[in-house]
Amino acid sequence: MNYRTRAFTLIELLVVIAIIGILSSVVLTNMNGTRAKARDVKRIADIQQIQLALALYFDSHSGKYPGTLTPLVPDYFSVIPAPPSGSYFYKPLNVYSGACNGYHLGAILEQSTNTNLTNDVDAVPGIVATSGCGGSDQASGDDFYGSGANCVSSGGTELCYDVAS
Repeated sequence: MNYRTRAFTLIELLVVIAIIGILSSVVLTNMNGTRAKARDVKRIADIQQIQLALALYFDSHSGKYPGTLTPLVPDYFSVIPAPPSGSYFYKPLNVYSGACNGYHLGAILEQSTNTNLTNDVDAVPGIVATSGCGGSDQASGDDFYGSGANCVSSGGTELCYDVAS
């Protein structure tokens, strides 16, 4: 009896490798949107954590918010949450007669289709004075509301998620 071993030819192996390569590139391309969405979810969760820490700070400091986010460490955070890219914007506000009794907090998102953008504050700066609050964590802190220059994509859609006290 003559037994012959069957094996794959070089052409068959190359075809299989090419198909696997095409499928993996399609999957990786589709995952980029998912990664951006995950980064946006982290940014929004961090903003909510910072907002909670600011509320705790406000309660324990006679109804005043900090001039920057750094006083929240170490009592409320071991470290201030860091975004995946970019930075969080924090602007203390002198809303009433006391110093730093309000704030505007936000982050620039990657996806303009995020449903949280329709439920955020879009607080326009310049309505209230910031004197007596000690400054801002960001030099461009006035420009992170819905139609601010930092927050509008080239297509004209909003990218900033912001909250205020």
